[in-house]
Amino acid sequence: MPRRTFRTLRRTLALLLALPAVVGACAAPGERADTGECPAGEACSPLTPNGLTFQGLRFSDVWLDGGLHPTAAGGGQPITVRYGTDSWGDGTAIFHPYTALTTDDAFTVTSAGATVDLRAASPASAYLRIVDDSGLLMDRIAIAALAPAQLHLRAQTTSTVSGRPLALVPGRDVTLVAAIVAADGTRLVDDGLTLTSRGAPATQRSWDSLTVTAGTTGFEITTAVGGLTVVHPVAVASAAERLELQPHDPIRRGETTTVCVAAVAGANEVIGLGWTWSAPTGGQVTPMTGLLDNCALVQPTTAEPVGVTVAVPGASLRLNLPVTATARVARPAADSDLGDRARLIAR
Repeated sequence: MPRRTFRTLRRTLALLLALPAVVGACAAPGERADTGECPAGEACSPLTPNGLTFQGLRFSDVWLDGGLHPTAAGGGQPITVRYGTDSWGDGTAIFHPYTALTTDDAFTVTSAGATVDLRAASPASAYLRIVDDSGLLMDRIAIAALAPAQLHLRAQTTSTVSGRPLALVPGRDVTLVAAIVAADGTRLVDDGLTLTSRGAPATQRSWDSLTVTAGTTGFEITTAVGGLTVVHPVAVASAAERLELQPHDPIRRGETTTVCVAAVAGANEVIGLGWTWSAPTGGQVTPMTGLLDNCALVQPTTAEPVGVTVAVPGASLRLNLPVTATARVARPAADSDLGDRARLIAR
C-alpha cells in the first residue's frame, strides 16, 4: 500500500475507531494495474485492460495491511487474484482461464479458482506472471523470498518495543502475533508458521496469531517456521512499575504525530492494562483505543510543548512533548527506534 497523507490516515483511523472489528486491506496492484500500460517486452492480454491485483497473507497486527509480502524461504502463501478495477481487494475475482508462472525456479505455483498457491524453496526474487490461454500477459507482480532469521512475539493492539519480553494481565484475553523477520529486518509471511501455548489456554485466530488468557503464573508461547523455533517466556503482571515514552517523530504545529508509551514491570512490557490520557495542554490528544491502546494522536495548537498525563494501574507519567516549528526537512525517527506497530503505521 502506498504511503498515506495524514488526512487520509486520520479519516481511516476514525472509521476504525468507530468500527473496531473491521480490518481493511489494500491489495497490491500488478504492473499493468499500477501504470495502466503493458510492461516493456511483454505482449498483453485484452482481457485485463486494468490489470490485476494480488492479495497475499496479511499481518494480524497491522490495520489496513494488505498487498503481497515477501515469503519466508521454505514456506509459502496463498494469493488471491482479482481484476484491477481498484486496489482495495474488493474487485471481482479472476474468472477467465489463466496460467500462473514464475520467472525463477526457486518458486513453484499451483492455482485453483482465483487462488494461486506460491511456494518458495530458497531465497530468490522473480515475477509472478498471470497469462491467458493464448500466453498473453494479464498482469505480473514482483515477488521475493528471504530466509527467516528471527521470530518475534507481539501484541495485536499494543505498540511494543522489539526484543522486550511480554507480561500479560491475569484473566485478560490478549491476542498475540508472531512476526517472522529476515536478517535485514524485512517482515515475512508463511502459512506454515505455528504458534503453541504451554501453561495458558489459547485459541488460534489466524495464520500468525492466537488469543491467550493468562492465569496467575507465567507460561510459554512457542513459535516455529521452517527450521527456526523460538520459545517465548510470558510473565504475568497486574500493574506496571513505570511508563516509558517510546521514540517518535518530531511534533510540529499543523501536523499530527503518533506518540506511544510502554508500560513496564521489571524487564517485561505489560500488555492488557487500561490506559488513560488526561489533562492535555497545548494541543489535542486523541487516544488510539482499540488500535494501539498505548498510543495517542498528538496535534499541537501552540508553539508550547504539548502536555498530557498518561496512566495505567501502578504507574503514571506526565509528558511534555516539545513542538518543532521548523518545516519538515529532517528525517523522521529511524524505523529501528519506533515501536513495532508505530513503525508500520508511520509508513
